[in-house]
Amino acid sequence: ELAALGKRLPAYAAISTDGDKSFSPTVGNVVEMIEKNVSDKGFCLETEIKKLPLNYDYIRKLFKKETGATPREYLLKQRMELAANLLTGGAANKYSEYTVSQIAEVCGFSEPLTFLGCLKNITECRRADTKTEFKERRKFSAL
Repeated sequence: ELAALGKRLPAYAAISTDGDKSFSPTVGNVVEMIEKNVSDKGFCLETEIKKLPLNYDYIRKLFKKETGATPREYLLKQRMELAANLLTGGAANKYSEYTVSQIAEVCGFSEPLTFLGCLKNITECRRADTKTEFKERRKFSAL
C-alpha cells in the first residue's frame, strides 16, 4: 500500500511557483527528472545529471541561474514540500494518518532521522512535535 502511494505522489510535489516558469531544455530535463523521481529513495541525482551530454558543473550552474537553487536543493525542496503536504493532509486527508517514518520513505528519504533533520531545519519543529503542532507552525513559516 505504501509503495503504491509513493508512485502516485510525484504529482503532488510540484512547486507552484516553478510550474509557470519556462526553463531551457537542459534545466527542463533535470526538473522533469526530479519530479519523476522525487519519492524514489534510490534516486541519485548527481549520477543522472552526469549521464546528460553536458558538463555536470555547467548544468548545475545553469540550473541555479534559472531556478535559484542547485539541483540537490531543488530535489530537497520538492521532497520537503511533498512531506509537508502529507503531514498536514494537503494531498488528501487519508494520507496524514501515515507515520513520520512512512512519510519519510514515501518522500525519498532512506533514513527517517535524515528526514526529521531536514524537517527541523525548514520548520523549526522538534522531533517530539505532533502533527497538529507542525500544522500550526507551518501556517507561520513558508517552506
